[in-house]
Amino acid sequence: PYTKSVVIKIMTGDELKDFYLIYEGLEKHPYKISTIAQNRQKTIDLVLMYLTKPTNLRLLYYKNGEKKEVVVYDNLRKDDLKTILLTINADEDDFKVDTAIQESTV
Repeated sequence: PYTKSVVIKIMTGDELKDFYLIYEGLEKHPYKISTIAQNRQKTIDLVLMYLTKPTNLRLLYYKNGEKKEVVVYDNLRKDDLKTILLTINADEDDFKVDTAIQESTV
């Protein structure tokens, strides 16, 4: 209970290493994503049971030695269990992250 799936699709043409999902404003260790191969995807299950208030989900990564963060989901709550689909594309000298919500198929 209280887990949310996040599917990360890498569409950059390069393998991505060492990026993180973090909860804004919470002193919780970030979820490290070690490696995703080029043009592949990875599914991660986030545990939400300790969220006591809505928070933003952020993606933290390093590009050209510079730390970058982007909000990938606003108002994350522990009872919001819809799957998040993050698509990461190359965008000149950075990444462009698109967020979509998968509706449940019951």
